[in-house]
Amino acid sequence: MNVVRGVPPGGFPWMIKRLRADVRTDGWIHVEGRGLLLSGGNVLGTNGGQKVLALLFCGAPGPNESQGNATVHGSDPAGIPLEANGDFRIDDVLTATPVAICDNPVLLIATPGTHHWFAAAIPNTDDR
Repeated sequence: MNVVRGVPPGGFPWMIKRLRADVRTDGWIHVEGRGLLLSGGNVLGTNGGQKVLALLFCGAPGPNESQGNATVHGSDPAGIPLEANGDFRIDDVLTATPVAICDNPVLLIATPGTHHWFAAAIPNTDDR
């Protein structure tokens, strides 16, 4: 199983055409996703009726991909529904504002409640 920072993957395989996210030090987050759709099973090519939220992890992962010492910052826990074509947009303020320097950042797009992830990103920083 492909667990990332203690978060299990969605039950079926998913694909995403594009994911772009901007996070500011005041906790504001803007995420645009395009084409987040199921890529397996009889529901292939649909959005599965899912809602999504953003989870930003800062800090080193623990053993066996657990959350470890990382802190998690999330967008609205209710999530936002995917459009029929899998597009979505999140404009929100993260709970628990991240510290100015987010070490080992990982951004997951996940389900509300159960927190199964569908898409992942490693933020681009000036030093890469």
